[in-house]
Amino acid sequence: PLSLPLSFPRAPAHPNREGEMFMLPAHVPHSPQRFADTVGIVIERARDETELDVLRWYCDDCRHVVHQATLHCTDLGTQLKPVIEGYYASEEQRTCPNCGKVDQPPAKAE
Repeated sequence: PLSLPLSFPRAPAHPNREGEMFMLPAHVPHSPQRFADTVGIVIERARDETELDVLRWYCDDCRHVVHQATLHCTDLGTQLKPVIEGYYASEEQRTCPNCGKVDQPPAKAE
């Protein structure tokens, strides 16, 4: 299995402009994000029954791992939301074990 450090440097942004494609190598921690009024497509390969995905949150201050959740993902659309909601619902999960900073939930969309 892939072993990553408990702290991770801030990843550089990789903006995709209209007509561009970016292929991320396997086992690279990433955080795909889109801005308002944009469209993106993510193509995932089928995973076999032994493969696990990891959702990992890092502290904004010290870059230490705050929390991680591991799951066998068969449907990103249904499986990620409860894991993410569970993280933001728990102050314990959102508290950095290294420096004590508490990650704040994102602002609610109006």
